[in-house]
Amino acid sequence: MNNQILDTDFIEETPRARPKIISWIPLILLWIGIASCGAMGLIFEADVIYASVLLLATSAVMYFKPKIGKSITLLMILLGVFNVLAFFPITYSVGIKFVKFFLSIEVIMLAIGLLHMWINKDDLIPYLRKLFYGSEEEQVAATTSKIDSFKRRFSGKSIGELKVIMANQMLNPEAREAAKQLIKEEEG
Repeated sequence: MNNQILDTDFIEETPRARPKIISWIPLILLWIGIASCGAMGLIFEADVIYASVLLLATSAVMYFKPKIGKSITLLMILLGVFNVLAFFPITYSVGIKFVKFFLSIEVIMLAIGLLHMWINKDDLIPYLRKLFYGSEEEQVAATTSKIDSFKRRFSGKSIGELKVIMANQMLNPEAREAAKQLIKEEEG
């Protein structure tokens, strides 16, 4: 009887999650922008065509794989923010000029990007954290490596010196942890 209960715990019965309608708001706004480009006769401009094709593909991915679709939508919006793709016939850009380099940011796309981040923060923040900082396992491995390095450096120190290191809040946490571990090893 216990085996049956245990076996049913491993069966996944939840249907595949579809994105909520609120998750689609940024994509809907982009589709409205593409439609307005079409209404103004700009649909055959290269950057509008690229934006349309990418928006169509992203919408399909969003339907079948919502988490991946949200990430791709964020990347697509970033391309619009930096004026690589055109989703709207009218743009409001703010720019900064460095010697011969001009960086402009499209304000409407930036607003849609912030809206997208706010609506989908539960899926996007872990994705961005993993993108910039690596996976949790990689972070743990890096921390462990740093601690091991400090343990090698501190191996010749006395327990008194290690206690001073452990108590010094100005040192980084890995150094303090290495001192703590060495003290445990010496006393234990």
